[in-house]
Amino acid sequence: MKKHLISNTILSLSVLLLLVCLSSVLNYNFSPYYYFTVGFFFLTYLLQAFFLFKLGVTPSKFLLIYNFTTILKMTMSLFALVAYYLFFAQQIEEIKKIHFSGFFLFAYFLYLIINTKNFFSTSNEKRS
Repeated sequence: MKKHLISNTILSLSVLLLLVCLSSVLNYNFSPYYYFTVGFFFLTYLLQAFFLFKLGVTPSKFLLIYNFTTILKMTMSLFALVAYYLFFAQQIEEIKKIHFSGFFLFAYFLYLIINTKNFFSTSNEKRS
């Protein structure tokens, strides 16, 4: 659990630092939704790790909980993006909507790849 907390904290801080650097270099004002996205993914992956390590004590339970939480994360991400378009994006220019959607998808896959690699890494297994 500690490994996932550290990994997700470093990943989230790196993405936030990247947003701040790009904001100053490109002179682009990122909306608060970008920062909310980073927090959203940070929390969802920490909750998944918590449930996996507390409830997934056997291999079959682990896979069941992993699959369930993965579907739940996909659904929550879809609802977050739909909520953005329905409630917050009416006054925003089309190009900024596209930029945010691209960032959301980039963050989604970045967190997915790194956390999947962490969950299924074999570095802690005994070698024969």
